[in-house]
Amino acid sequence: MMPTLLNFLIVDDIPSTRRLVVQELELMGFVGAKVQADNTASAIDIIQKRQNTFSPIHFVVSDLELGENSASGLELLLWLRHDLLLFSLPFMMVTKISDRASIISAISLGVSNYLLKPWNRNDFQKRVYSTWAHVGGNYNNSSVV
Repeated sequence: MMPTLLNFLIVDDIPSTRRLVVQELELMGFVGAKVQADNTASAIDIIQKRQNTFSPIHFVVSDLELGENSASGLELLLWLRHDLLLFSLPFMMVTKISDRASIISAISLGVSNYLLKPWNRNDFQKRVYSTWAHVGGNYNNSSVV
């Protein structure tokens, strides 16, 4: 069973997509924070500022493409996977990018799950649950309730 107090970070350059992810998480019963970022730099800043608090990020949902002036979701993933404290943080890529090379890159960098846009509620929920079951259950963070 997934804890309902998980804090999610939603990273996407399109505000309506971030709002849709937040709505889906709320419909799933998650009552923890749903923090939003529109680029990689903001996402890293949020993760770092919350890391040693009582309200750290427990799960990242990110797009692959984050706008012209931002590093990609792959670069955010790479940064996380090289951090000794955050390397196992669940990371679900939600993107329209379906080419084989991008998917292989994400897998090789350690993405927890990859969901193509447009997605439906059932697919989104299954991916969140399976991501937590395979990765989140092993994520070592004592603040998860």
